[in-house]
Amino acid sequence: MSHPAHIHNNSVEEGGEIEFYLSAVNGRSPSGQTARKIGLPIEDLASFNGYVNVHQSPANLGVVAQGNIGANAEGTEGSGLDFVDDRRATTYPLEASATDGSVLSDGVSGTVRFEELTGYNGYVNIHEAVADNRRGFVFAQGNIGGNAGDGSSSGADVTTTVNNVGNSAWEVTGVSGASGVAGSGDNPSLTFETGKRYRIDNNGMRSAHPFAIETGTDGDYLLNQDGDGSLEGNSGISYEEDAEGITFTYTQTLADQASAYQCTFHTSMEGNVQTDGGGGGGGGGGGEY
Repeated sequence: MSHPAHIHNNSVEEGGEIEFYLSAVNGRSPSGQTARKIGLPIEDLASFNGYVNVHQSPANLGVVAQGNIGANAEGTEGSGLDFVDDRRATTYPLEASATDGSVLSDGVSGTVRFEELTGYNGYVNIHEAVADNRRGFVFAQGNIGGNAGDGSSSGADVTTTVNNVGNSAWEVTGVSGASGVAGSGDNPSLTFETGKRYRIDNNGMRSAHPFAIETGTDGDYLLNQDGDGSLEGNSGISYEEDAEGITFTYTQTLADQASAYQCTFHTSMEGNVQTDGGGGGGGGGGGEY
């Protein structure tokens, strides 16, 4: 049984709208855990004015568990995680695998993303169900780590990682594959080179801060992580999107129209797009990644 889980604003007693969606709790698992990457520092989440609801099922949203968090409750502190300065992430393709099972018998293709697991000697299987008599039906699988080459299904030449600064701005937290791509500070200019393939990893999360490239300030979306963009069907651009970000080839067609990037929910989260170092500067300027 799948149990939807959310973080709401305010306290249990006051009630409030959903602020963050969590992964559903697996009712077959004794641990009953849920997790999802949230674009909020741990210190902000620890003081967040909110509460958690766990629901009976997607069809019946009766609350089966709830509790105050952050500013509304006293939590138990645990040991922190050891982060690295230059975090790596790799996305691998999952190939469809036909089965004799009753679910997705023709298989299904997809991707799997790992962070700091790039050298592991392994592969991933996705099974029909948790039940033992149905685990044997594998409808998607693929090699990872040391078995999968560079692991990139999108073939990006340059990967730029962005995050949100509250609801007010974007920041660039890392660039791999090229230099001079981003300025420093809030809403820095992004400089793309025609002919190269780019990946934008959106650590601000698609659900809270969808990333888009547009024609200008509050202009028309060309590429839109959480909606329609006018150039997403262009074969030369070969646009791809997922919950973690977008991937595209920066063609001359895109360069001729692109002048800004933006969060589609918050207009203040916007910076300039430049081609081959030309054009004006965006917010920040100065240092380069």
